[in-house]
Amino acid sequence: MLRKIGFAALVCALLVPAAAQAKWSSYDRPAQYATVTDKDVPITMSDGVKLYADVIRPDKPGRYPVLLQQTPYNKNLVDGSTAFGDTSYFAQRGYVVVIEDVRGTGSSQGQWQSFDDREQRDGFESVQWAAGQSWSDGKVGLFGPSYMGLNQLLTAAQHPKGLKAIFPQEEVPEKWTQYTQIDADWYAKRK
Repeated sequence: MLRKIGFAALVCALLVPAAAQAKWSSYDRPAQYATVTDKDVPITMSDGVKLYADVIRPDKPGRYPVLLQQTPYNKNLVDGSTAFGDTSYFAQRGYVVVIEDVRGTGSSQGQWQSFDDREQRDGFESVQWAAGQSWSDGKVGLFGPSYMGLNQLLTAAQHPKGLKAIFPQEEVPEKWTQYTQIDADWYAKRK
């Protein structure tokens, strides 16, 4: 056992200095497309409620991977001039970007109940909607900070067809801790 630990330490001692000297090379894929924005696209949920999204896509016909963001902050505020970043950036590089107001926020119908079962079902249905559109290649990723980060985790946990990746940033860890603790308490009571 000590021999294995010593060998691992030797390998680390040899590799760490080399890695520390390696330079990070910056790369930014060049923009290839102009974009088209479809505003207030209705997405009908299984209970009949319509959620509305802005769809930013390359201006050339084709099937592209989709990046979906589900926001309670009003999709009209996620326009590239805010801290949420430039939503056309990825469309210019061959992705379709869908910014959707969650139920009961922005222009979407319904009652907002933060992270409730219905909102989670909306996430599942929105991914499947995006994967099935004529401009979609069937592959969907989720992205966004804060509320949108936690929403990604809750949507991904349902395994919607077509969801290939999530990129949650700053996903409200104190809320996640509360939710996981509630679930852990519930599970413990079942035993």
